[in-house]
Amino acid sequence: MRINKPLSREEMERGDLIPDGNYDFMVADAAETYSKAGSEMIKLTLKVWDKDGRERTIFDYLLDALPYKIAHFAEATGLFDKYQEGVLSADDCIGKSGECKIYIQKSKDPQYGDKNSVGDYLLPDDAQVAKQERKAAEAKGQPVDDLNDDLPF
Repeated sequence: MRINKPLSREEMERGDLIPDGNYDFMVADAAETYSKAGSEMIKLTLKVWDKDGRERTIFDYLLDALPYKIAHFAEATGLFDKYQEGVLSADDCIGKSGECKIYIQKSKDPQYGDKNSVGDYLLPDDAQVAKQERKAAEAKGQPVDDLNDDLPF
């Protein structure tokens, strides 16, 4: 058998993890639940695309212990109005998209391997807003309007 691209020792140890960096995401699923400490939280199932376009699943948790992360998620996904009202539900999150900062979290238990985690959600610029709206509409199976209604003719 010919091995086209042998892995380095570092690549073998890292496994199939995404390297640290910023990546596009979409919320595939969300559920309201409780943390081990008994606090309300939203468990997010994110679809994240690596630099090669391969889809990965990463879990994240929005809870009061990390208020900045909830605020950044809300702003990154266009849910900041809901956040400011003080009520954000799991249903609000499904289908939302944006960009997040992924890092490799080292395992504290040798029985389990390292994993990818979300460090933060990145605030969108104007170009990102349009990209997010398009991804959300496509994810929900809604038609995407490609017409530019700002044209004067």
